[in-house]
Amino acid sequence: MNRGLANTQVSALAFNAGGHLFAGAYGEGIFRSENDGDTWEQMNAGLAETFVHALAVNSSDDVFAGIINNGIYRSEDGGQSWLQVMNAGMTHISVASLVINPSGHIFAGTWGYGVLRSVNNGDSWTQTNAGLPSNEVNTLVIDATGVIFAGIANNGIYRSEDNGDSWIEVNTGLPNMSYVFSLATSANGHIFAGIANNGIYRSDDAGDSWTRVSEAQAYALAVNSSGHIYAGGWKNVYRSLDNGNSWHQVSGGLPNSMVSVLAFNPSGHVFAGTYDSGVFRSIEPTD
Repeated sequence: MNRGLANTQVSALAFNAGGHLFAGAYGEGIFRSENDGDTWEQMNAGLAETFVHALAVNSSDDVFAGIINNGIYRSEDGGQSWLQVMNAGMTHISVASLVINPSGHIFAGTWGYGVLRSVNNGDSWTQTNAGLPSNEVNTLVIDATGVIFAGIANNGIYRSEDNGDSWIEVNTGLPNMSYVFSLATSANGHIFAGIANNGIYRSDDAGDSWTRVSEAQAYALAVNSSGHIYAGGWKNVYRSLDNGNSWHQVSGGLPNSMVSVLAFNPSGHVFAGTYDSGVFRSIEPTD
């Protein structure tokens, strides 16, 4: 692993339909691996800045990259080239999160502009912040029904049931002024949130209420196809096989580094992007 990516701060991971893995790195741009992370190739043609914080792939295999202070880029050729796709006046935006719904609408969580939505594959963007208390959006996730959840810096979690047109607060059970690191959803409708200095919370009712299920710090959360939940923390990955009721470390082989992002390949292996040591892959599938 990590040939071409060692000692790199990885902040985003995404797979395309062919199983190629894209990694976004701070200060080094975008890398692609065609062999499950054994080797990597840097793919920065067209990028004006290289501090990549978010990646997403749509159903047509277009790849979108969110850049700090440089907006959003799109690649239609598997990362070989990139084109900035931002409205005039928005090219300097810092993008923290990217998600895509089943209709192909793209949502970007940003620091300073709130939530942006594109309904034309990134060609133009609209702010959709009605009801949000702040424009500092750390993370976004979309559940199986198309409901969007936004983690807001020091303001907890907000939910949109109308494709981002409006948002309502859903913080019952969360600490006051929660700083949300991460969000994930399971196929059975449960929502998981990593809250700074307060552990992992679960909602069984679409965000209406929350219960703490772990004290572990979760900078990253991901749920595999079997409903097993993985949480990336400082030097550790935790796994729950019972909907978050209990957790166990599965950290063998990981470096002494923060796990900042988690993703699963089509065969069920989990990949962990780290703060300063590149990407690691589980030896066995997780399903």
